[in-house]
Amino acid sequence: MFTCSSCGAGQCNNRFSPCFMFSRPGISVSRACSHGFDDNNCQDIVCCPPPFAYLTQTDAFTIAAGVPVPFTGNALLSGGMSFCNGLLELPAPGVYRVSYTLHIPAGSVVDTTVVIRVGGVDIAGTQQTITSALGGQRFEVTGQAIFEISAPAALGLFSTNAFALTPSFPGDALATLTVENVF
Repeated sequence: MFTCSSCGAGQCNNRFSPCFMFSRPGISVSRACSHGFDDNNCQDIVCCPPPFAYLTQTDAFTIAAGVPVPFTGNALLSGGMSFCNGLLELPAPGVYRVSYTLHIPAGSVVDTTVVIRVGGVDIAGTQQTITSALGGQRFEVTGQAIFEISAPAALGLFSTNAFALTPSFPGDALATLTVENVF
């Protein structure tokens, strides 16, 4: 049997590996045959899930202009992704899907533009301008995109101006970021 541990994470996450060619995300076992569909030339493959990251920010935070959102809350990382100082390291070339949500509590004062940057480059479709006034209603800002990288790169949610957010209630999510390697 061919498993992620026997082929190495790089092989299982490679778009030319049997897991990518013969399986879909969410399916854990696939069958690869080297010569047609003769069972004597086939092997079962336990496929790795595609790399993904889910990051949260639940504590109050202040962010300076040009600095990424810290995402110091719960994190779920897989496939060699790592996170440090507001930057998510994308470990391999490929096509990625990213989405983020900022939850602006009532009464917050925010006047900035946020954007996802990968390798220092703004990702089209992720820029949102936020303007709120003191005493305003709670609202959410979202952005999403699909993009391709040809080499490992760092990803962050950046702001053009300084701002601060404090949750209305303990544990409320102020920001979330989801990144998936889709191919």
